[in-house]
Amino acid sequence: MKLLFIHRKLMKPGYLRLFGVHPLVRIFHTLPKPTAHGVPALAGQTRFRPRSREEWSRLQEATPRRLKPGLHALKKAVMVVQPCVSSFRLAVALVWLAAASLQAATLCEVSQRHPQASDDGPGSSERPWKTLTKAANTVGLGDTVLVRGGVYRERVEIKTNGTATAPIRFEAGPGESVVLTGPDRLTGWKKIEPEHPIYSVPWPHRFNTYSKTMTHPGDDYHRVIGRCEQVMVNGYSLRQVLSAAQLAAGTFFADTTNQLLYAWGSANNDLNKAQVEASVRQEILRVTGEYVQLRGLCFPMRPIQPSTARFRWRVRTRKWRTARWKR
Repeated sequence: MKLLFIHRKLMKPGYLRLFGVHPLVRIFHTLPKPTAHGVPALAGQTRFRPRSREEWSRLQEATPRRLKPGLHALKKAVMVVQPCVSSFRLAVALVWLAAASLQAATLCEVSQRHPQASDDGPGSSERPWKTLTKAANTVGLGDTVLVRGGVYRERVEIKTNGTATAPIRFEAGPGESVVLTGPDRLTGWKKIEPEHPIYSVPWPHRFNTYSKTMTHPGDDYHRVIGRCEQVMVNGYSLRQVLSAAQLAAGTFFADTTNQLLYAWGSANNDLNKAQVEASVRQEILRVTGEYVQLRGLCFPMRPIQPSTARFRWRVRTRKWRTARWKR
């Protein structure tokens, strides 16, 4: 092991208190200064620093017997101080990295109801973002996204990675109700029959396109229950039928050929004056980034089949695992 010597200035009490080896100061300051000939010198003379094993051996041979115990004490003191210095430097580096990561982390805000909300803004409390998608595409290591109350009708995918010490957080505001939902509001209904309250609206969505009947499974038994369309009027679901001729109160029909959606409310009401929602997203949330935390987010309405949220995580085999959450 190569012996490293520390400058006498470093061995002053003020320095050694940092390393936790303050008692070694007495050992060092009681030792004489060696000269180039290995003989103890008086204070103020030139010091000699052995730079190899041969020089160290010559210094031991030239040192009087009565001073050799002190010389061995110096050797042990230097060997103890060196690991302490390395540990101290490592600790300083870790503290500096932690401080840098905390300093780089920011607090962002999403509030769709804020009058100044815009995805072109900085994401601050005065000018928050309007969508969670903007926050998911912008956040970095250790960032926290504070989500204000509202119903967020969008598909969110979080790809950015955090760390164990600096995770990425999406948190609902204190006392806020944050809802991620699959349906969209449908407006602009047109009444197609004067005798019956049947309304229509453009419908460009197609699901399960891998199946000829757009059902899963694609057999006759699942021709209705295997479809993905869902329509709610004032919070109540309508029953799906397979043709316009089968329409009755409380039913709807999705005409994918003509890209129209027909609906007849359960209360025979005007759909332009009601809150009509239809599921248009197959997924609400997908998390593929590592060390991402979600707190206070709700998924009260089920989107179209098959899942509401999907998460991925690593296991000890370093392979990805996927979990789907259904309501």
